[in-house]
Amino acid sequence: MYIYRHLSIEEFLALSKTEKLDLSESEIPLVLSLEKADQRLIDDVGSNALKWLKEAPCLALDCRRIVEGQIWKVPILTSDYLPKILLLAPWRFDKQLFLHLFTYLNEQQFYHWDAVNLDYDDAFRLIFSHSTYYHHGMVSVTDFCNLKCRMCSYHGEDPRYEFLKGRKLRQKLELAEEDYYAYIDQLPLGKDLLYCGTGELFVSTKWRPYLNYAKMKGCHTRILTNGMLVTPKVAQELIDLEVSAVIFSIDGHRADLVENIRLGSNFNITLSNLCHLIKLRDESGSKMVINVHCSILEILQPFQEEIYSFWKRFGVDGLTFFPEWTDWDTSTTINFSDNKPSMSYPCFNALLTPILLTNGLIAPCTAHLQAEWGTVWNTDWLQIIHKDGLESAVRAYRHFRLDARSDYRKNCTKCTGKMACYVTTEGDLTHCQSHSFSHRHTLGEAAFVKQSQKEAKNTGSMANRLLNRIKRAYAKESFD
Repeated sequence: MYIYRHLSIEEFLALSKTEKLDLSESEIPLVLSLEKADQRLIDDVGSNALKWLKEAPCLALDCRRIVEGQIWKVPILTSDYLPKILLLAPWRFDKQLFLHLFTYLNEQQFYHWDAVNLDYDDAFRLIFSHSTYYHHGMVSVTDFCNLKCRMCSYHGEDPRYEFLKGRKLRQKLELAEEDYYAYIDQLPLGKDLLYCGTGELFVSTKWRPYLNYAKMKGCHTRILTNGMLVTPKVAQELIDLEVSAVIFSIDGHRADLVENIRLGSNFNITLSNLCHLIKLRDESGSKMVINVHCSILEILQPFQEEIYSFWKRFGVDGLTFFPEWTDWDTSTTINFSDNKPSMSYPCFNALLTPILLTNGLIAPCTAHLQAEWGTVWNTDWLQIIHKDGLESAVRAYRHFRLDARSDYRKNCTKCTGKMACYVTTEGDLTHCQSHSFSHRHTLGEAAFVKQSQKEAKNTGSMANRLLNRIKRAYAKESFD
């Protein structure tokens, strides 16, 4: 059993001088929480404190930095996943220096201290064991769509994409109102909410009241659409509803290409709708972001540079290329080469978004949008929004994912999309190419950690500079 002492930052700063001196003579680790922390997390940190404090006399438990400096980085890894915690080894400081730490230890100085040096799997375990924070929410409003895109695993009928044999014959559903409102009510205030699912949002007659309710609840709403139904009337409503972002899925830059992929679409109508939305956005002063997503199917690969140039000139705010996946329902596993994560713990998709499916189930990862329609994965373990609740579902999924016996963990070993959640040390996405053509961005938009190698190396020197600053300060004062 490990012994440690825990104090909040307020308790730490309120200690009398005598208490500070007594604390400076302690030979047990001090766990100092700068934000409210669950006791289970404190116990976990305390049990590892002696081992971690062999590295330095003061260490920060910081989710964003505990995996930096390794070959792979994790996207959307911010300090929100766990409370900010400092670990102190009082016996490693002299009394005078320890007393002066009280002057400088605060949240502002938190990032001046080296982060705990955890390996990849330990970082996953710590976060998945104790955090219920997720980056954004996602909802599938309808299973119905106005198009039959060739590569769509829900509505496409092209045998080249291998999903027909694994797709269930199921009744198409509209999301029940009680499920939608229960989900929105349980989202944290100001959370980013993406409307993207197994159908086209604007086919549903409920999109207006649904978006309005999300606006009333303070959500930053983003919509993924094929654009065919974003008429001038709809465009004006989206401006009035203060939608944060509209993402048009358009595969290509010419009618012959787009209409051959997105069956049932009309390229000229889509372009007209997109132009009108941009015009309304600019005239109204709206901060809406308007992007294009393009799947790089084999037929489009020779035109990638032309597609990039076309959409840059067109005036959208950004363009993202996504790869063509033809084996979404196969049992393929990702094998990493040397010096890359072992993947014994999960990818970070389960920290990004809890998805509300059209049948009222909550899914931990975008892969389960397809699982609802497919025969490959068992979904009996998925939580129900009106029965289990969002926070308890997120917590359950985090623990399931740490359990090698769970269906969630078994499902993840079948996933061919693991690479979608990793970023190289140069900040490059491993599964897509994203290009920004403007300075517009949504407040809750998913963002990737892109700290350069140079910045990562400077982290330690910042801590040293702070220590030197404290030493210079106490050298000028007498100790009484």
